[in-house]
Amino acid sequence: MSWTVNKPTLWILGAILLHLIANIYTTYLLLKTDQYDKTQKIIQFFILWLIPIVGVFFVSHFLDKNRSDDSGIYHGSPHQLHDGDFGASDGGGGSD
Repeated sequence: MSWTVNKPTLWILGAILLHLIANIYTTYLLLKTDQYDKTQKIIQFFILWLIPIVGVFFVSHFLDKNRSDDSGIYHGSPHQLHDGDFGASDGGGGSD
């Protein structure tokens, strides 16, 4: 018995494999991040795994956006703030 695969089938299998690898990697990044609380992560897992192709780009976009944003805006959960987080001076601006 000979098993042959034509070129279009290889392209489809390759695309599915690439999609699975991207989903698994994005799931790993989502598990590792502390930017979101449990509810937000669950919602993003549903988006990632239940919306084919678009889900991985949607979730990874927000992971990258929050990780690389240097605007000075706090993107974490308000539950992660500590008393010492307010009033710290970075030497720039403020009232004279």
